[in-house]
Amino acid sequence: MSKEKTIKLVQYILMIVVGILFAVSIVDEQIIKYFIGGAILVYGLFLLIKSVYITRSFVLLDGISGAALIAIGVATLCDALALVQFGVIAIAVIIAAIGALFILESIIKFMNHNNNLAVTELVVGLILLALGLMLSLWADFQKYLWVIFGVLLAVYGIYCLVLLLTKRRIVKKSK
Repeated sequence: MSKEKTIKLVQYILMIVVGILFAVSIVDEQIIKYFIGGAILVYGLFLLIKSVYITRSFVLLDGISGAALIAIGVATLCDALALVQFGVIAIAVIIAAIGALFILESIIKFMNHNNNLAVTELVVGLILLALGLMLSLWADFQKYLWVIFGVLLAVYGIYCLVLLLTKRRIVKKSK
């Protein structure tokens, strides 16, 4: 397996694990701070290692981004930075924005006469847009935000992992 595929495999597995951790955070709401700090810290370490592994440099974009995320993760874990409340608002808006992007993508697919994929993307986009708006506007619904975010992150990680693994098989069959 190439370096790039190995890194993607690790990244997708991390997404699934972090998604599951966020999804089970409903058990104790105070633990979410540790999940957020830990997730940011681990992803920062991942970016830093990826930078050195691929480019042999700490000071390119991935390395600097990784160092910044490590600092933010440590600050969150030490209560020096309150990301949880900011995260609630940011994640709700991001989910709505991703839904809007799916809707735009489906419009392009409809124009290119790829109707099956367009319908799927339109449905996913409408669901994500509605979910993001509900999380933004409905305060009672926000207590489930981290569970919803965790499920979405884990499902997206599984989707990317399946694409990575099946893409390899499809390429081998066509040769």
